[in-house]
Amino acid sequence: MTSGLSDTAVSAALDAIYEAAAAPALWPTALQGIADCLGDVGAVMLWERSDGAFGVIASPRLAEAQRDYIENGWNRRDIRAIRAVERALWLRSDAVTDLDAVEPHEMDSHPMYTEFLARHGLRWACALGLQPSPDIVVAISIQRAAGKPPFSAREAELATQLGRHAERALRLSIRLLNAELIAEGLGASLARLDVGVLALDARGRVVFRNSATDRLLGGGVKLVDDCLRFGASANGRRHAAVLADALKTDLPMAGPIRPIIVDEREARPLVIHALPVGGEASPEGVFTNARLICCCSGPAPGSPPTPPSFATCSGSRSARPAWPPSSGQASRPRMPLRGSGSPRRRSAPASSGSSPKPACRASRN
Repeated sequence: MTSGLSDTAVSAALDAIYEAAAAPALWPTALQGIADCLGDVGAVMLWERSDGAFGVIASPRLAEAQRDYIENGWNRRDIRAIRAVERALWLRSDAVTDLDAVEPHEMDSHPMYTEFLARHGLRWACALGLQPSPDIVVAISIQRAAGKPPFSAREAELATQLGRHAERALRLSIRLLNAELIAEGLGASLARLDVGVLALDARGRVVFRNSATDRLLGGGVKLVDDCLRFGASANGRRHAAVLADALKTDLPMAGPIRPIIVDEREARPLVIHALPVGGEASPEGVFTNARLICCCSGPAPGSPPTPPSFATCSGSRSARPAWPPSSGQASRPRMPLRGSGSPRRRSAPASSGSSPKPACRASRN
């Protein structure tokens, strides 16, 4: 790929680019790696969102020049950037250099070259326009020291290839950050509504839980060694079997999962809705640990025991639980239903004499 340029530097740059995808704070290091591939001083990343927000990330060796660029208004006098916008050079799929935007005689007289760049020992630039998402445009500008020749066509081609990797990494970074923010925001929002949320992996271990979960668990179900543990009663064993059955992502589902009602004879029973994330054969199943989302809810004091509406809102077809009659209660509470509401069954159900499986089970080979 490098045609004589440092393969070691290119490999290091690619490693740094994709490390920055998962940890955006590493982008200054990745930008420096891109510049190192061409033996240059550093690189700058400029980004702008469709809502007008913008920002700049500079590699370490360009930090001082970048401060000067912003604080002293050189961003409004940058002839290279102005010409690139006027001539729509950012829309090109390959790299853009000074010679594409500025005439040689302008370089000898324009303050951008004679003052700003000269003060920081810089001269040439090679820039790439990227669009990692429809709402975000990005430009990466590699800065070359004075005294070196302009970027050659071969160097511009390498910069273009590195830019394509940077665009893929930015696209991945945006997706990862959006998913993380949505997950954290949803967990916090449900916690404010006193709804606990747990994510279980294939072995039944908790890989995520929000703050409301700790307030709701207790009594008939507890968190022990990162697993949900139900009591030793017949109901507890039945609840454990339902949860273990729900974690069998390799078996077909024949119906919705029946809600688990813990301490159902108490004034405030805990209701757990189990929502499968996806089978192991799906692309999501290969790259995610979570196999089951459990939503836990207990009615407010004085209100009738009603399962949470989260499952209904999310499209889950939860079955009507078997509520026991209680003395003094004229009729059992009405439940929100979707679909026929038949209990979940497997193609190979356990016999009546078999022992229920625990919520945490050994990993399958």
